[in-house]
Amino acid sequence: MEFFACYLLSSCNPVYLDYAYIGFTVNPSRRIRQHNGELVNGAWFTKKRRPWQMVLCVYGFPSKVAALQFEWAWQHPEKSKLLAHRKEHFRGRIGRAFLLRAKFAILHEMLHCKPWCHFALTVHLFSRERYEDLVKSFAFTRAGGSGYALMEIPPSMSRVFGGFEMLDALCGNGIDDEDVLNFASYWGSAQRPEGAPGTATEEEPEEEEEDTVVDVDLLCYLCSKPIEP
Repeated sequence: MEFFACYLLSSCNPVYLDYAYIGFTVNPSRRIRQHNGELVNGAWFTKKRRPWQMVLCVYGFPSKVAALQFEWAWQHPEKSKLLAHRKEHFRGRIGRAFLLRAKFAILHEMLHCKPWCHFALTVHLFSRERYEDLVKSFAFTRAGGSGYALMEIPPSMSRVFGGFEMLDALCGNGIDDEDVLNFASYWGSAQRPEGAPGTATEEEPEEEEEDTVVDVDLLCYLCSKPIEP
């Protein structure tokens, strides 16, 4: 099976501490070097917030489309139809949307939603200590009265701890999101829609613009064709 992964970064810059970024890649060890400026093609969003640390990545998607759908929903949980039934559970309870803690909580929500709950996914965590600290932060918040309970990773999925060397053997010689000319052309269009999967758009605290993106919730994750509403 080809290797497609979605990853979560956290900024180590004191000015932007715990700012988060979500992306898609076929090679995590190369991708983190791109984000940190060691290699070309790092996303524009991450340049001023360097250095970055990769907190985790999720892999095991049946196709590239499935991974890109997951990435888009993770970046835009309020807009994804696949998460509509979970919004009341996390809205206003997980902190500021652009920070690591919120992205971490959304991931755990998504792993319980269709179609992803039916995938044989693996959540690869690069630091056990960082993972345990994030989990504990929700326990403390819940005790303080927020009412939010972090969901567990489903037992049908795998959770592993380790470094990039564990993933290198799984990676092929594919291309990352920044290497694709544009996502619109991937679907046969001539123009890239702003904010489409594989771009560097993320929620910013300073300003939020209306997103005019292709609705990837309505694309089949197996054949890539639009699903009739």
